[in-house]
Amino acid sequence: MTALYLLLTLGRPGRRGRDQRGDVPGWVLITVMTAGLVAALWAVAGPQLNQMLRDALSSVRGLAMPGRCRDEGRGAAVVDFVLVVVVLVPLFLGIMQVALVLHVRNTLTAAASEGARYAATADRPVDAGAERTRSQISGALAERFARGVSAGPATVDGAAGVEVDVTADVPALGLWGPAVRLHVSGHAVEEVAP
Repeated sequence: MTALYLLLTLGRPGRRGRDQRGDVPGWVLITVMTAGLVAALWAVAGPQLNQMLRDALSSVRGLAMPGRCRDEGRGAAVVDFVLVVVVLVPLFLGIMQVALVLHVRNTLTAAASEGARYAATADRPVDAGAERTRSQISGALAERFARGVSAGPATVDGAAGVEVDVTADVPALGLWGPAVRLHVSGHAVEEVAP
């Protein structure tokens, strides 16, 4: 369900403007919901998975399982173990990958917002916001995520302001796999000198 939401939210190429500023509380809620879903699944299937793992390990060690003859279940524990691992490892890796993409997106959003606020002060040029954003991204993630940073004047709710856009490719499968393009932006109302 989380993957479907992520695909629908991040996969829309034409969505720009006010709804692309980044909703950090929303992404935090999705992360918490995913953790809750995993905890609920573990609560329901935890005892069965633990028993299957114990049976697999005791059978591999050569210990007899209670109520069974030694030869009757020979080799079944290895199959049980493989079946459990085939389900749990991709589930765990998928959750870690979603967490990585969300972390990168939230960091990019925070850096873009910080850069826009920095550039909106009365004594700084707009390009200072882009430079501040690059510095924030390079310090928190890596320089490769800071290549697509741009800043310019914008209108924020009818007032003059600054917009910092960040476009980055985030690996969607592993750390070096195919990438998903993320576009986030930060806005700030320009400060007026007294």
